[in-house]
Amino acid sequence: NHKAILIPIKNFNSAKVRFPRLDAAARENLARDLATAVVNSCKDIPVFIACEDDEVESWARDLGAEVLRSPSKGLNEAVDFGFRSLKKSVVESVLITHGDLIYPEGLTS
Repeated sequence: NHKAILIPIKNFNSAKVRFPRLDAAARENLARDLATAVVNSCKDIPVFIACEDDEVESWARDLGAEVLRSPSKGLNEAVDFGFRSLKKSVVESVLITHGDLIYPEGLTS
């Protein structure tokens, strides 16, 4: 059974704007830290990051994740593109998860 994790990530500097008490740098760091924890919790299954941003692509590759670069703008479009791309491969099941989970442990259990 070939499984994969698909995590859509938008650019870190525009993430977490719903937290107005945090300044831009704190929001960016929070988004990156949460996403890193999610990726690291999924190490036993291939991780694919759906994105449209150079910085996110570089970050994902540094963590050992594969990148599915969406040709369209928008996170929903990136998810759709990533899912369709994975279903065309040998992947039989795809878990799509948020990249900002506070407690991502156990995602692959």
